[in-house]
Amino acid sequence: MQADTDVQYAHSIEEVVNTDQFPVISIMPAVEEAQVNRTLGGPITQRWISSFVVDIYALNDEVDKLETVRDKVKAALIGFKFDSDWEPLEYAGGEIRNIQGQIILWSDTFRTETTLQYVRS
Repeated sequence: MQADTDVQYAHSIEEVVNTDQFPVISIMPAVEEAQVNRTLGGPITQRWISSFVVDIYALNDEVDKLETVRDKVKAALIGFKFDSDWEPLEYAGGEIRNIQGQIILWSDTFRTETTLQYVRS
C-alpha cells in the first residue's frame, strides 16, 4: 500500500484485510450506461454515463476519521474533469456497504458523462 498522509490506498482487497492501518481507500469502476440514440440516419449520438465507487474502510470506533476522508475525497473529485469531452464529476451518493468486526466499509459513488458520436457506414 502507498501512504498519502493519513490515508492508505489498497490495490487489492487482500491488502485491506491484512492491514492494521486505517482508513484505507480503494477505487473501482461501477456502472456505465448509454442512453438510446434518438437520431434517424446520420451519425449515432448517445450520452454515455460512467460512474465509479470510492470504497473507504475504517475502524467503526473512528467514524470521525471516516468522515474526514470522505470530505477530502469529495473535495478532490467533485468538479474534476478527465478532459474537455467529459462533464465535471458529480457526487452521486454514498452508503454503508458492510460492517465486519471492527471494520466498516463506506462507499461513495461519483459520476460523469460525455457524448459519443459514431458515423454510420
